[in-house]
Amino acid sequence: MLGGCCISKPTIADVIATAFTAEEKAKTFYEVLMEKCIDVPGSYELWKDMAHDEADHAMYLMYLGETLSEDVLRSEASNDMVGLVEAVHKMDLSNYSLRNTADGLKLAHEIETAEINFLFAFIVEEFVKDSLKKKIILGEIQNHQQKLVKFQKDHEL
Repeated sequence: MLGGCCISKPTIADVIATAFTAEEKAKTFYEVLMEKCIDVPGSYELWKDMAHDEADHAMYLMYLGETLSEDVLRSEASNDMVGLVEAVHKMDLSNYSLRNTADGLKLAHEIETAEINFLFAFIVEEFVKDSLKKKIILGEIQNHQQKLVKFQKDHEL
């Protein structure tokens, strides 16, 4: 818990680091799916593409962290960000049972609609000042999520 007398709120740097770690864990999750859930034609390519997207998200966060001033990075995160950080910390991407592509898709949908992407989008909304860059990055999040929907629909899973 982040409350209490002796524990300070996370800084913006902490929030970005948490989001970066979450994106890296999501990338690793998709790499596991590349090995375990390839019973449907095209699933290996889907998981590979999703892992690549997660690596891109992590890269965006690293770049953003490098471009923000030290004052911004040291500032306290908002309560909304703290709530998302706490939720992301509770996510466990290592404790799951996967038998097939359908299982992988179910868990991938949960991940892609969970706090990881909300935190990433929140950071982009808050700190990417260029409106075109912001629109492109947020669009990529939507495209990323739509890949799962399209694959599931195309393969009737």
